[in-house]
Amino acid sequence: MFGFTFWFVVGIATIAIIACVEFSRPGIATLIVLATIALFSILGDSSLVATLSGMLSFIKTNPAKCVVYVLEFIAIGVVWSIFKYWLYVRDKKLEFSAAKKTFMENHTEDEWIASLANGGTYYSADRYKPNMDKITIWMFYWIPSMIWFIINDPVKRFLNWLYTNIVGVYDRIHRAVLGDMITDGEKAKQYAHEHSGRRTD
Repeated sequence: MFGFTFWFVVGIATIAIIACVEFSRPGIATLIVLATIALFSILGDSSLVATLSGMLSFIKTNPAKCVVYVLEFIAIGVVWSIFKYWLYVRDKKLEFSAAKKTFMENHTEDEWIASLANGGTYYSADRYKPNMDKITIWMFYWIPSMIWFIINDPVKRFLNWLYTNIVGVYDRIHRAVLGDMITDGEKAKQYAHEHSGRRTD
């Protein structure tokens, strides 16, 4: 039976790997896995040694099954990476649409294009082309990726839903209390826009 040391190290390593998944660091994740195995070897955990010996023995006696298991593991990883990439680009599209909608409330289409030109490539579709680090981490570390998705995604979506629904209340308070300031501010912006070529003291 695995002891406290085993579960403590595994827990720390799992958290570190999940962090690598979140920040797309497949190389570091692999180093953590190798370092964890090396640490257990140094500590001489008998339970782990017995488990590893059993795994090696199973691989030697059942090579065909092991090949099938590896292929199944990779297949699941490929499907998961496709799903995660779809979520990734969809979230970027939603972020883009929300930013554009907010901007267009007080600006024109030409001003939006100008803002994109001045702001670099943050909202460029090329920025979110398939990235090897992300795809690799989703494909080969799909188990921690899936665990983090199950834990993090519902919480994130709930907070976004809460913010979206409650922000309207604050916006109404903002407009009700600061109505004159908002009106004058909008007039000032319009004036500045119309007289942008002139300097006033």
